[in-house]
Amino acid sequence: MTGFAKRWQAMSSLLSKFVVVVLLVAYAPAANAESLAQALQRTLTINPVINAEREKLQAVDEGLGIAGAGYRPTISLNGDITRQNSYTDFKTSGETDDTFTSRGYSVTLSQPLYRGGRTVAAVSEAQANSLAAREALRNVEQNVLLEVATTYVAVVRDTAIKDLRKNNLRLLDEQLRATRGRQEAGVVTSTDVALALSRKSAAVSELTLAGANLRTARAEYMRLTGRAAAKSFYPAVRGKRIVRNVATAITIGKNESPAILAAFYAKDAARFAIDQVRGERLPQLSLEAGFDSRWDASKSVEQQRTANIKLRGTMPFYQGGAVVAKIRRARATYRQRTLEVSAAQANTHSQIVSNWGGMVASKARINSARTQIAAAQKALLGITNEEKVGQRTVLDVLDAEQELLEAKVALQQARGDYISAYFRLLSAMGRLHASNGAY
Repeated sequence: MTGFAKRWQAMSSLLSKFVVVVLLVAYAPAANAESLAQALQRTLTINPVINAEREKLQAVDEGLGIAGAGYRPTISLNGDITRQNSYTDFKTSGETDDTFTSRGYSVTLSQPLYRGGRTVAAVSEAQANSLAAREALRNVEQNVLLEVATTYVAVVRDTAIKDLRKNNLRLLDEQLRATRGRQEAGVVTSTDVALALSRKSAAVSELTLAGANLRTARAEYMRLTGRAAAKSFYPAVRGKRIVRNVATAITIGKNESPAILAAFYAKDAARFAIDQVRGERLPQLSLEAGFDSRWDASKSVEQQRTANIKLRGTMPFYQGGAVVAKIRRARATYRQRTLEVSAAQANTHSQIVSNWGGMVASKARINSARTQIAAAQKALLGITNEEKVGQRTVLDVLDAEQELLEAKVALQQARGDYISAYFRLLSAMGRLHASNGAY
């Protein structure tokens, strides 16, 4: 093979490898960041707790069809074929032995006309239960979405804190190497080296803890969303989505909180249940019709047809005390539902006030941390320069670096607390939706 051919073969090989690399880069799946809105939307689709509540709602909705059946007639069709043998021994005329087969069918219809108001009450109760189940589903969705939102924020926060701890460990490594070099040059003593080594050991422990916290948050995120946490970022919280004062938030919560609305509808259902049980003590009226046709009913009858229509009325007088006990039970349930409404209102009020206060406090912490970071950065720069000329010690530098680090960590924690309190406030008000993560 000539030299030119060898060079051409080598160039062809390099070109082929280059094309393969380009194609791999072009078609490799990108590690795209996932917004909170995307995470919430996916959770609404796949979360088993939400899906189970949806199935429960569907079961409750069927109660409306069951209750409405009290307005409609019932129709039944019966048919039979009978083989009959009749043997008779008469004292004077001897005995007879007859065997014949008869067959026939019958149709019956019953139309309720009045059931003591039980049907009306049952339909109203079913409607109230359906509305309560819808609000219960919305409440479950709010709770699950809140868990996802706070866990999402926790992943972002713990990732940022871990990065800060990791960067701090890198800086302390450099600080330790520099201090050892200056010790060899006789500028500092072994005490300074020990201080740097001590700070590095503490930084390793803090980084380990930060990593454990991040793994816990990621595991919780996987449990809730069914997907590993991708690269994420803090969702923006804009003022236009936050009510102006806590009084307005409380008013919105009273009118829109799914926990309160579910309790209200459950209370209405309990009230209708009382009316339904009371109807068992009232008279009932129904219209009944029937048609019967038989062939070979006896040896002498070839076919027989019967049609009838009747108006039936019943009046219960004594049921062994069962209905009275049912009424007492229904009234006790109604009182329970009334108290649950008050409890839901008090709980919502407490959550709104608490989370509003948490937002205010976290906002102040964010501003304080930012001011502290700016001051700590300026102080660290000055102390580092002073340490180089012998006016400061290594301990002063380490303390300044630690103060700056803790200020940055405090900022991340305050940001996470502020956004989490915001989502908890939305949930308490009944306004946490999948779109709340896309501002």
